[in-house]
Amino acid sequence: MFKIEGINFSYGKDDVLKDISFEIQKGEFLGIIGPNGSGKTTLLKVLARILKPYRGKILLENEEIYEIPLSEYAKKVAYLPSMIEFSFSYTVEEFVSLGRFPYTGRYGQLKKSDRDIVENVLEQFEIGQYRKRKVWELSDGEKQRVFIAQVITQQASVIILDEPVSHLDIGHSFKIMDIIKEINRSGITVISVLHELNLASEYCTKLLLLNKGSIFSEGTAEEVITYQNIEKVYQTKVLVYKNPHTGKPYVFGIPAILLTR
Repeated sequence: MFKIEGINFSYGKDDVLKDISFEIQKGEFLGIIGPNGSGKTTLLKVLARILKPYRGKILLENEEIYEIPLSEYAKKVAYLPSMIEFSFSYTVEEFVSLGRFPYTGRYGQLKKSDRDIVENVLEQFEIGQYRKRKVWELSDGEKQRVFIAQVITQQASVIILDEPVSHLDIGHSFKIMDIIKEINRSGITVISVLHELNLASEYCTKLLLLNKGSIFSEGTAEEVITYQNIEKVYQTKVLVYKNPHTGKPYVFGIPAILLTR
């Protein structure tokens, strides 16, 4: 689906991304992990064509992404940032309908087929009862469901998510991740930054561990989430055991203050 070859990106003098190369297969769920400042969000923005690397090549289905018209790229790749600021007081239905923008254009009207897609997504995400409410009136969990619904309404073959559960409690985090996993199982390729290592371990089919703008480790959860990797990259002591229910690696942090007692 994606092939990234030797990309470098800099906001100024120093590189934020350094010679990044990897591939994403169709239908994979790629989790991008790493400490703050490791380049995770920058990498997502490069893949979403918000930022352009000064070196390297990115191919989507064997085509250089900058050779694809932006309107067509938006039909293939959908991006959800970690924070959304509202310039207008959208209702839930209006906000979800914005996902059809690549097909209708700025002044285009929703066709019946567009409205049918919006209606189906509202029902799929169980937010139809909120359709006339303002988005800013909703709880954080409800808002995140609405945000992801808009991305799905775009009907892209790749969705890129930046920290989709960072502000949610454990219950809402699992609900949102379950929704994303079901989307992935339907054949959509998912690329997501995740801060919670245990969620990344459970839900992602492949992980990319970044450190200081470079790829430190790449592979399955079992290959990437080891205590050696986590301690070296995150500079903290951890224990890594298998989740007794799923067999996936599970990380337990050890507070430094307890190690001195």
